[in-house]
Amino acid sequence: MTRLTIAAMFLSACAVRPSPVEVPNLDIPQALDAVLAPLGELTPVTVPIANRGTAPTTVRIVATGDITAPSAVVIEPGQTRTLRVSVRPTSLDQTSASLQFTTDYQTTSRDLVITVVVDVDADGATSVAAGGTDCDDRNPDVYSGAVERCNGVDDDCDGRIDVNAVDVRTFFEDLDADGWGVVDVTTERCSLPAGFSVQSGDCDDDNATINPGVAEQYYDGIDQNCDGESDFDADADGFDAAAFDGLDCRDTDNSSFPGAAERPGDGLDQDCDGVVDERPPTLGEVAITEVHPTPINGPVFIELASRTAAVLSLDGIGVVATHSIVVPTGSNIRPFSTFVLCDTPADFCDAVSPLLSFDGVTELRFGVPLLDAVAVDMLPWVPGASAQWPDAPDNDANDEVGRWCAASPSSDYPTTPNDVRASCVE
Repeated sequence: MTRLTIAAMFLSACAVRPSPVEVPNLDIPQALDAVLAPLGELTPVTVPIANRGTAPTTVRIVATGDITAPSAVVIEPGQTRTLRVSVRPTSLDQTSASLQFTTDYQTTSRDLVITVVVDVDADGATSVAAGGTDCDDRNPDVYSGAVERCNGVDDDCDGRIDVNAVDVRTFFEDLDADGWGVVDVTTERCSLPAGFSVQSGDCDDDNATINPGVAEQYYDGIDQNCDGESDFDADADGFDAAAFDGLDCRDTDNSSFPGAAERPGDGLDQDCDGVVDERPPTLGEVAITEVHPTPINGPVFIELASRTAAVLSLDGIGVVATHSIVVPTGSNIRPFSTFVLCDTPADFCDAVSPLLSFDGVTELRFGVPLLDAVAVDMLPWVPGASAQWPDAPDNDANDEVGRWCAASPSSDYPTTPNDVRASCVE
C-alpha cells in the first residue's frame, strides 16, 4: 500500500510541472531624435518599437501636444515596428511633445524635443504659416520674388502657376494644322496651345500642302516649300529656266548658267551662250588686229582675231592699257573671226568695257600669260585714226610696227573694224 502511494505521488508531480509565463517586453530608444518642424506644417517622425518578449502584444499609444500617432499597433515576439507619427507645431514657443506606450504589462513614455523653424529651406523667406510669404518652405527655389519658371510650380508665390515665366516659348498660329505656323501671329506659353505650332515659316496657312517641309514642284508658279525662291529655277543657280523666259539653258544642272565656266570636251554648253565647248585661247591663236585709241565720234576699241577652227572663250582674259581690265563674261571668238572690245556701245562692238583707254600707254597687252602685244606709242596717231593689220596675223608679226597700217587723219571716221586700208605698208 505504501509503495503504491509514493509511486502515484511521484507520477503526479511529473505530469503537473508548470511552464514559464509568456509575456511581451517593449524596447523603445531612451532618447528620440530632435525634430525640426516648420510652424503649422506636418513633419513626419519615426519611432522604432521592438518586442523582446515571448508573446505578441497590442501597444496602445497616447500622444500629448501637437503630435498625431496611431492609437494602437500589434507587435509580434522578436519583431521591430517603425511607428510613424506626425508633428504639427501650432506656436513658436512649443518645444516638446510626448508619446505614451502601454501594454497589459508595462507603460513607457518618451518625449520629443521640437525646434520650431520658420525658414526650413533657408531661402531667406519666412513661411506663410509663420506670417511670411514663402508658400513652400521646403523648396529653396520657391518664395515671394523668386523667378517664375515653366515647371508646374508657383515659384514666386503669387498664387498663380507658370504665369509670367521667364522660360516661356514662342508658338506660331497654325490654322491649317500642318505643323508650320505663321511668323506674324504668335503667343508665349509654357506649353503648346491648340491651334499653334512650335515652328514657323508657313507662307499659306490656309493650305496644309504648302509649308517649308513640302517638296517643291517647279514650274507651276506656286511656292510649295515657302523658301521665297523662284519657282522656275529648279537647280537653284540663280537663273530661271530658258523655257520660262529665263536665261538658264539647262535648269537641271546648277553648273550651267550664263557666266558659268565652260568645260571643253563634254559636249555641253555650261555658260549658256549657245556655243558648246568653247575654250580659252593659247599662244598664237588670237592676235590684236586693229587699235583705235583717239576717236572723234566713235568708241575707243581694239579688235582681236582668231586663227583657229575652235570657238575661243575670252571670259576673264586681261587687257592692259591705261587700266587693267578683263574681257566681259560671255565673250567668244568664232573660228577664224574677229572680236571687237569697245569703251562705249556701237553697232560693231561685241563687248563693252568703259575703262578701256590708251592715255599714256606705250604698249597694249592682251592676255595673262601674254597672248599678244602692240607698241602703240610708235604709231602716228592723230584724232580719228586707227591702225589695222590686213593680213593673217601672228604674234611675231604684230611686234613689227612697220607691218601695221599707218594711222591717218579722218574727220568723218571712215574706218571700221575689219576694213583693209589702202595705206597699209608691206
